[in-house]
Amino acid sequence: MSTTEIVLILFLIPLTAFNLYHLTVGKKKKRAAAQQYRQIFSELAQKTSAEMEKRKLQFDEQQFFLNDAGEGIQLSFDKESRQMALTLKDAFHVLSLNDVQPCSVRHDEENGKYSNIRVEVRTAEQVIPIALGTKAWRPKSILGKMIIENATDFCNQINAHRSPAAPETAKGTAPREA
Repeated sequence: MSTTEIVLILFLIPLTAFNLYHLTVGKKKKRAAAQQYRQIFSELAQKTSAEMEKRKLQFDEQQFFLNDAGEGIQLSFDKESRQMALTLKDAFHVLSLNDVQPCSVRHDEENGKYSNIRVEVRTAEQVIPIALGTKAWRPKSILGKMIIENATDFCNQINAHRSPAAPETAKGTAPREA
């Protein structure tokens, strides 16, 4: 064997060992994280279900979001009675969609990084801030983009349910005149 082959083998053996270790440990961590997320979302769903029974509500659409601190947020809508619910670990809010103003995504900016990324759900009486990004993130980083997209999606869901468009307008065509 030549010196080059020996150096190559000495380099590839630890690299292969590292890859095998990473593959097995990575799968375990991924399973543990998935289990943790299921647990968080299950607790939120149970809390929402209990509040629904107590207040005699019926939500037909539910979506879950997770912030960068590992806290879950459940967004629920009742299209018939035009209500929405926000379920957090320590709070539950029921709002009439008729009272909800267009929500917006806000953030603080310092040294080119976004922090305190939040969605502000407003009514005439209150403002409910929903934190989706608590740490400082570069807006062009993968996680920063993901958190901002998540916050934008959260806000778009609320705005879409807030004022449903007529079926023809929703398709992008103008309403027909009779």
